[in-house]
Amino acid sequence: MKLSENVVRRQEDVFSAIIRGRKEIRPSGEYALDIISALSNEKKLSLLAVNIPNKGLISGLPSEIAVEVPAVIDGKKIEGISVDLPDAVKAWLRLHSEKYLLLVKGIAESSMELVEQAMILDPLTPSLEAAENILKEYLSELKKLK
Repeated sequence: MKLSENVVRRQEDVFSAIIRGRKEIRPSGEYALDIISALSNEKKLSLLAVNIPNKGLISGLPSEIAVEVPAVIDGKKIEGISVDLPDAVKAWLRLHSEKYLLLVKGIAESSMELVEQAMILDPLTPSLEAAENILKEYLSELKKLK
């Protein structure tokens, strides 16, 4: 069985269990509604983790990436709080952010080569050949959906 078939089957099993009442839907614990409410009602709210553009909140990381940092909502805007991380952690985050920036560029430019380069930067991708095979399978499955 292909990986993509396995993922689809697991999702179908989850949806089926929900429909039959064998699995309960629980709140995710995400803050989206709290953030929208605070902004809409001009309330102050402090949160431990919000995904926002870096813009220097974590020094040494690209400003165009999203980071998860503590933040304060003052009713009109979301203000991230700077976080100081060890150099080793920032190096790891830079590698991953560069990988995703390369992936986005590859998708935007329809460049298989750039997408494969991004995939090979991922430590879970064992080889260039594996990256090529994963990408080919993904694109083949995507064509079936169209």
